[in-house]
Amino acid sequence: MRKIFRVISLLSASLLTGCALPHSGMITSDPPGATVSIVYVEAAEPKAVGTTPCKIKVQNWMFSQAEYVVFELDGYLPDVYPIPNLGSVLDSRPFEMHTALLKDHSVEIPAEKEKITPDVKRKALEVLATYDKMLSSPRMLAGIAASEGKAATERMVLDHPEIKDSALHKTLNVLSLKAERLHLLPSYEYNQLREAGLALQVRHLIESAKVGLGL
Repeated sequence: MRKIFRVISLLSASLLTGCALPHSGMITSDPPGATVSIVYVEAAEPKAVGTTPCKIKVQNWMFSQAEYVVFELDGYLPDVYPIPNLGSVLDSRPFEMHTALLKDHSVEIPAEKEKITPDVKRKALEVLATYDKMLSSPRMLAGIAASEGKAATERMVLDHPEIKDSALHKTLNVLSLKAERLHLLPSYEYNQLREAGLALQVRHLIESAKVGLGL
């Protein structure tokens, strides 16, 4: 997660900020029990503030989304959300934030090696290579690679129905979902952190799946 926090800190430091009144938020997750951390502007490390469900108190930044909440729970993908911008330094209304954490099935792949034949492994690596290409493609071309990865996963399951609902299949499905969300995310400054978080989740799934496949 240090890589995620380093990216978050760099993005936060590059944004314009202003002083404001504090406001509080109710933070929840499904499942509950996720560690909640806040990333502050120019902070080197995040500050852990509790576990979901919990209340947090933050500054209302007038000019930007310069504070972020990070959710972490063992066995699930980390998630990152910007603190809502209320638009006025005098506005201290409470806010609510909720995330549905996705299972990280990639860690379960090594336990299902009997289902991963050489042909399945080859096709799965081709799918992962497609998502690798997506991460390095210009935004206008990223959607093509994302669609190719999803279609290749569907073909692989049709050719090898024995892997349906396996850890590998679930990992590739989550990867497809994250890649699609990343591609469709509007490229506004407000979404810089969300984009970075999604890209890191995609990268995590790619690398973890490769390890599970024995690379």
